[in-house]
Amino acid sequence: ADITRSTDELEDALYKAHDYAFRCGQQLTRAQVDINVEYERGGKADGLSFEDFLWRSRSIIADIYQEKEKTVSMSLDRLFEAYEDCRRGEVAVQTDLTSLKMEYLEAA
Repeated sequence: ADITRSTDELEDALYKAHDYAFRCGQQLTRAQVDINVEYERGGKADGLSFEDFLWRSRSIIADIYQEKEKTVSMSLDRLFEAYEDCRRGEVAVQTDLTSLKMEYLEAA
């Protein structure tokens, strides 16, 4: 029961981290569409690179885009941490199963 509860908790955390990263990616995609329109109208015509345009822009759209980029980066870090927790949990489960098998064989 303890093994299944811990694996369920790890799996749930991984699912939630994946879902959050996916939603953040969708939000970034929408923000990217808006900032690309703004860049095409202003920055590109002025000969600015996209990065220079973002750095110089005082637009709320640019601020939102940069914030969404940071959020996606953090969500991917969380997803990687959840994945690593699952990998460590998998090793712990294998250790627990081996221990249980040994106890069963000794008792038999």
